[in-house]
Amino acid sequence: GAEDTIRTLHRWFSDFSLTIEDLVAVGDMVWARNRARGVNTGSVMGHAPTGRPIEIGVIDVVRMADGKIVEHWGVPDQLGMLMQLDLLPRREPAPVC
Repeated sequence: GAEDTIRTLHRWFSDFSLTIEDLVAVGDMVWARNRARGVNTGSVMGHAPTGRPIEIGVIDVVRMADGKIVEHWGVPDQLGMLMQLDLLPRREPAPVC
């Protein structure tokens, strides 16, 4: 699954990069606070490329066994990405009574 996710991110953002900002390991668990960056050059969820840059936070947690990742939990700021790409549907403001 991780390889598919990485391929998708590189399709969406041709210059995609992930920078590890903090890394903590305890026992068989590793936590990483990352910064993802890129310019949207590919279709995202059916939307045409915007050419806009993004920069979002990502938290990754992995469990290791025998030197390999055996479990992974990733929490990217997807709302922040959609907002930066201006891909959220617009809502009309509620009428003022």
